[in-house]
Amino acid sequence: MDVAGATAFKDNAILSIRLAELGATYIMVACLEVRLGLAPDRSGLVQLPMF
Repeated sequence: MDVAGATAFKDNAILSIRLAELGATYIMVACLEVRLGLAPDRSGLVQLPMF
């Protein structure tokens, strides 16, 4: 693998980790909202917020 390929691979891995962290955070918040009774309808949990 050349240097450019290695850099792109590293950037993609970092991006994947960031997206996974974001997804896990969103799921935790959604579960917390349900537990606290802030989200009575489940339809809102499926839609990710637009950033």
